[in-house]
Amino acid sequence: ARRQRQMCIRDSPTPPVSCRNLMEQALFGDMCTTMAPMDHRRAGWPVASLVDFATDSEGTPIFSLSPMAMHTRNIKVDPRCSLVVEMPGWRGLASARLTLFGTVRKVPDDKQDLARRLFKSKHSEENMSYGTSEFPLYALTDIKDVYYVGGYGQVKLSLIHISEPTR
Repeated sequence: ARRQRQMCIRDSPTPPVSCRNLMEQALFGDMCTTMAPMDHRRAGWPVASLVDFATDSEGTPIFSLSPMAMHTRNIKVDPRCSLVVEMPGWRGLASARLTLFGTVRKVPDDKQDLARRLFKSKHSEENMSYGTSEFPLYALTDIKDVYYVGGYGQVKLSLIHISEPTR
């Protein structure tokens, strides 16, 4: 069993490629923002919200965010956030996961249509949250760090440099 596990580790893709694969396969992530003062007595505290996302050709996460959602109001005050993405079918700490650290910005008006096509190509209408296909689109830009955990017996922890190849 140990030899089989060692072969699995040796044949695994590099952490940057694993991250790219995970981002392309996952449908949802936890967007972690800082609570805005206007919304709650917990202003300044971290808060996580489940969001659906797609990625563009560069691997940039794209979100369709309701203007009324707490995370949308939070990023308007402080656009820094993290996005935690787990492997589809996640079964606990032995599964792969990653955290991206960046800034959420509204996709420019001239790129909204392209971003919407990308988002809809990943999320069929019947699987989307009510109305998400018509909400404004945002992107996690200026990604500062990627924290990747491949699971037990694989890459334990890796801070990925943004310049590392993902293909």
